[in-house]
Amino acid sequence: MTLVILSSAHVYLQWLNITLSTLLVITIIPLLVLAQLTANKMWAEVEAGYTTFPQYRVDVEQRDPYLGRVIRRPGEPFLDSDRFKEIAARAKAEWTSAQGRPRTSA
Repeated sequence: MTLVILSSAHVYLQWLNITLSTLLVITIIPLLVLAQLTANKMWAEVEAGYTTFPQYRVDVEQRDPYLGRVIRRPGEPFLDSDRFKEIAARAKAEWTSAQGRPRTSA
């Protein structure tokens, strides 16, 4: 009986609409923030003369995203996806192992 009253008053549909709208906002806001942070990082890298993003700018040098080593000079063709993943995986492994090593005092 209560459902019939709520349904006839459009309260049930309004609740569904509010719930879905809230979930949409909760999902979209973090995505927009992440997109802006990524755009800021891309811009800052290009201003510094390099990029860590694959297939982004051919006119700046490309560095691996973990250690910052140059993996492509400006003007050279982009690395293919498999080659970039291989370089990034190797750099990540090296970076991870370096983080786990105890530091020695000089």
